Amino acid sequence: MKLRSLFFLMMIGLVPSVRATHIIGGEMIYKHLGNNLYKITLKVYRDCNTGQAPFDDPAYIGVYNSSGVYIDSIKIGNPAISQIQPTLNNPCILTPPNICVEQAIYTINKTLPPVSGGYTLVYQRCCRNATIINILDPQDAGSTYMAQIPDVGTYGYNSSPFFNSFPPITICAGTPLIYDHSATDPDGDQLVYSFCTPYIGADASAPMPHIPTPPPYSTIVWGSSFSVNNQISSSPPMTINASTGLLTANPYAVGQYVVGICVKEYRNGVLLEEHRRDFQFNVTPCDPLVLAKFGSSIGNADTVLACGQYSISFNNTSIGMQHCLWDFGNPNSSSDTTSVVSPSYTYAGVGDYPVTLIVNPGMPCADTLVKMVRIHLPNHTDFS
Repeated sequence: MKLRSLFFLMMIGLVPSVRATHIIGGEMIYKHLGNNLYKITLKVYRDCNTGQAPFDDPAYIGVYNSSGVYIDSIKIGNPAISQIQPTLNNPCILTPPNICVEQAIYTINKTLPPVSGGYTLVYQRCCRNATIINILDPQDAGSTYMAQIPDVGTYGYNSSPFFNSFPPITICAGTPLIYDHSATDPDGDQLVYSFCTPYIGADASAPMPHIPTPPPYSTIVWGSSFSVNNQISSSPPMTINASTGLLTANPYAVGQYVVGICVKEYRNGVLLEEHRRDFQFNVTPCDPLVLAKFGSSIGNADTVLACGQYSISFNNTSIGMQHCLWDFGNPNSSSDTTSVVSPSYTYAGVGDYPVTLIVNPGMPCADTLVKMVRIHLPNHTDFS
């Protein structure tokens, strides 16, 4: 338990490190404003507990043609910085403390005249968290966020799809995740969702290049037992619906995971571009706000034995309880229930009785616990 707690503190940035604050995700989108004018938006996310590695100000986006030839650099300053509040989408789970994620949104309007093959816009940054467990050498694997503007002469003007929301910062180990990872396309183009492998980017020797390296780009290397279709420790494996973007998982191992989600944009059956989002899932142990717990005068196990003892006291040690309801499991009685916090009950005879405690019945955050009381006749030894 101590080792797990230490790992969790390292994950959320409470253990000091000279390189403890890192980029944890990002993406780039664009919107056609008319003529050859585009609004370019770069979103970058970082953990912020230790206060190191501030967002770039300015950030530099490289512009390349379809052959990978550098054309221009776009300088964007004064990002809008805000903190993302952690939410578990479950009112009955206590949000882990000291979670801190900030987002920086850079926007600029840029004229990009039509060119054969279109444009690739690129931003690169270093570094990722060293505690990421699903890729090799995470602290040396930077990030590349890019957007592709297709050839106007071939496909017409285009605006990229954009994801409707940012994934939850924290997800709970042992709790199913259902998340709407859908996107919207301003032009009404068809969108197809899939997992994809994130790109690597800048490194520690040049963590924020003014001119990023040209495409194509290499991808991160998945660690042992992980792959593009098995990006986190989940049983059953994490899935995404190709048509709706609905993401489902049941994570079981605490840790930090890099996740890549792509949405491909099709117009009249022809692929225009692939929008790629790179982010980090923090799978943490989560404490319930409400938990049913009780013991008894004959023991605290899930099944307790009573030898000729018919009157049993119950000790309610539940967490987050406002009121409760007991059912002592007597099939021959209609009055074997009570709302007393720690009651006693007298059974009429031997048998197996399922004792049920419901904490906060009828409320949004409730919990139920059932234990078996097994009563049998006392053993008698005859020495005559």
